[in-house]
Amino acid sequence: MYKTVVNPILLKDSDGGISPFEPEALQVRIAAAFQSAGMAQESYISDDIVLALEYTLRRAPRPELIFNAGEIDAAVIRLLENSGFAKAAELFRNTTACEQLVQLSATPENLRDFLAVHLGCSQERLEKISEKCAEALRLAKIELASLHLVLELARHYERETAEADLKNHPANTVSGTVLTRQDIVSLMPPDAADLMKCGILRINAVSPVFPGIRFFFFMEKFASFRELQAPVTELELYPALYETSAILEDARSAIAAKLASTETPPCLMTIPDMFDFIHRMIGSTKADTMAAELAGILCSGFKAELYQLSFD
Repeated sequence: MYKTVVNPILLKDSDGGISPFEPEALQVRIAAAFQSAGMAQESYISDDIVLALEYTLRRAPRPELIFNAGEIDAAVIRLLENSGFAKAAELFRNTTACEQLVQLSATPENLRDFLAVHLGCSQERLEKISEKCAEALRLAKIELASLHLVLELARHYERETAEADLKNHPANTVSGTVLTRQDIVSLMPPDAADLMKCGILRINAVSPVFPGIRFFFFMEKFASFRELQAPVTELELYPALYETSAILEDARSAIAAKLASTETPPCLMTIPDMFDFIHRMIGSTKADTMAAELAGILCSGFKAELYQLSFD
C-alpha cells in the first residue's frame, strides 16, 4: 500500500498570519535544549519527538491542520516530560513566549479540541477530562486559560481517570516496547537480513517516543548487489524492485508483530541516494517524477500505509 501524507500542517501566529510548519527548525530548537541541559548524547531523540508530534497533529480531529504556535510548543514540552527529559523540557519552555501568550476559552468543546492533540487516550476519556477541566476552571471563575494551566489540569485528571480505569480493568497495560537495531536484526527473515548485511537496507531502532518503523534504502548499493549496469532499463530494474518490496513487507510485518501494538505502527521510508542513482544509472532528465515512480514500486508491497517518504 503506497500512499504518503500530503496535507500540510500550518501554524497561526499571534497576528493571525498562517505559515507552514517547519519540522527541521523545531528539531534544531529541541536539540539545542538537550545541548543546554548537558545531554548532548540524548539530542538524537529530537528527531523522534518531532516525528511523534507531527504524527499526532495529523490525526487531530480538525477540519484543517491549523495550530497555534503555543500548541506546538506545549505538545513538545509534554513529550519531553513524558519521555523523562524534564530538564530539556524546562529549557525548551524558556525559548518561547508563545505558551504564555495563547489562551483558550474554557468551554468543554474548546478544551477537548486542544487536548485531543496532547492526550494519548480514548475519545471517552478525552470527553471526561475536558469536562472536568472546564468545571474546575468555571469554579475558579477563569474564562480564558493559558495552555500551561490547561495542560496541568488535564494531566491531573488524566492520572485520576487512568487510576480509575486500572481499578476497573487491572489487566490493561500500556506497551512501551523498545527494539534496538540488534533486536530488529534478529527478527529479520533471511532475504531482509541479506539486504542489511550488504548495507542496502537499514532499519532504525524503535522507541516509545515514536513507535514507527523507519526504513533506509540505498539504491546504488542495491544496483551493485543485483549486478545492474548503467544505463539500467525498466525491464531490469522494475522486477527487481517489486521483488524487493515483498522482502521489505516481510521485514515490516515481523517488526509489527513483535511490537504487538493495538494500532498498526506508522511506516517511514528514506532513500538518501535516489537522485544520485537516477543520474548515474538511468540518466533521466525527469528526476522528481522518476524518484516518485521508483519509490512507489519499492514500497508497493507494504500492507500498511506508508506515512512518510523522503529522499534526504
